[in-house]
Amino acid sequence: MLGPGGPRGLRHGERKAKRWFMPSCQLLLIAVVLLFVILYGWAFLSIDVLNPESEAASRHSEFFSRKLVRAQKGETNSVRSESITQPEAPKRKTLVHPFPEERYRVYTLPTTDTSQRCRLTGICDGNYTCGPDGLGCITAAKERQQRVRDAASWSWLGYKKYAWGHDELNAQARNYRDWFQLGLTIVDSLDTLLILGLEDEYLEARQWVVNHMDMNQQGVSTFETTIRILGGLVSAFYHSGGDELFLRKAIDFAERLLPALNTTSGTATARWSVTDDSKLQQQTISAGVTNLAEAGTLSMEFSSVTHLTGRPEFREAAMLFWYNLMNMENTDGLYCTTFDGDAYHCNGHHYTFGASADSMYEYMIKQWVLTNGTDDLCLDFYRKAIAGMRK
Repeated sequence: MLGPGGPRGLRHGERKAKRWFMPSCQLLLIAVVLLFVILYGWAFLSIDVLNPESEAASRHSEFFSRKLVRAQKGETNSVRSESITQPEAPKRKTLVHPFPEERYRVYTLPTTDTSQRCRLTGICDGNYTCGPDGLGCITAAKERQQRVRDAASWSWLGYKKYAWGHDELNAQARNYRDWFQLGLTIVDSLDTLLILGLEDEYLEARQWVVNHMDMNQQGVSTFETTIRILGGLVSAFYHSGGDELFLRKAIDFAERLLPALNTTSGTATARWSVTDDSKLQQQTISAGVTNLAEAGTLSMEFSSVTHLTGRPEFREAAMLFWYNLMNMENTDGLYCTTFDGDAYHCNGHHYTFGASADSMYEYMIKQWVLTNGTDDLCLDFYRKAIAGMRK
C-alpha cells in the first residue's frame, strides 16, 4: 500500500534532504576557500615583510625610514604620495677605490711645520696668527675663493707685464724664460682661468692662441709639451664647453708629436721637433736613454685625443709604454729612474718616486680613472707601486 511512508513520502524526504545538503556544501566550500586565502596571505607576509632580507622588507624599511626622518624634520606627506616611486636614471659605473681602507685615505695633518720654508718665512702650519695680510684668519669659503681668484689675477698681471707670449715668467729678474717658444704659461693656464671664472684673462689667452701661437718649433721636450701644450688645449676644449678652436689645435699638435713615439720599442724619444713637416715623418727612430716621467706621462693626453676624434692611433701609441713596462725589472713595483728606452734595461740603480719619476706613478691611477676603470693594467701597476712605496 501506498501511504505516507511509501514511495511518495520517500521522494519528498529526499528532496528536503537535498535542499539542506546543497547549501551546506556551498558554505563548506566557501569556508575552505577563505581559510586558504588567510593562510596564503600570512605566508606572504611572513616571507616578504617579516624577512629582513627580502626586497619587499627593504622597500618597507626604506619607506618608514623616510617617514621617520621627515617626521623628525616636521614634514608631513601622505602615505599614498610617498608610496609612488619614480624609475631611477641609469647610474654610471662606480669606481671602487683600490685601497678602500680608511687608513689609506685619511691623514692627520701635523700641528707644526719644521721645514725650511716654515723657518724662513714664519708661515707655519701650527702658527695660528692671522699674518700681516690677514690671510691666516680667513675661514669663510666664499672669501677664500675670492682671495684665490685675486691672487691668480695678480699673478697673471705680472706675467702679462714682463713675459707675455713667452714660456715662463722669471719673477726674480722681472723678465722671461723660453724653453720652446710655445707660450707654455698661456696654453697651460687656459683651463685654470676658465675654472676660476677670470673671463677677461681667459679671452686674452684665447686671442693669443688664435693669432700668435706658432707650433713650428725645433727640439722640444716630448714630455713637457704633451702635458702642458696638448693637455692644456684638450682641457680648454672641455672646460670651454666645446670651443672647436682648441680641438683643432690639439689635433694639429698631437699629429706633430705622434712620430716621436715611432721608435723601435714604442717608447717616446725625449726630444722632438714639432715642425710643419714632422707629421710626414715615418722613419722608425731610437728612443735612447730616457726616464720614467718622460716616457710614462703621455697616455692620458693622447687617450683624450683618441676619445675626442675616434682615431685610435694616438692612444695605441701612448699605451705601448705600459705594455713594455710589464717586462721591465722592478723592485716591489718600483722602477729604476733612468733606462734604455729601446731595450728597457736600467741605466744605473737609482730608484725614486720623486723628480724624474713621480708623474709616471701618478698616471698609473689617473689613466685608470680617465678610462672609467677599464685600464686595469695601469691599476695593477699602481697597486704594486703603492705597496712598494709603503715598505
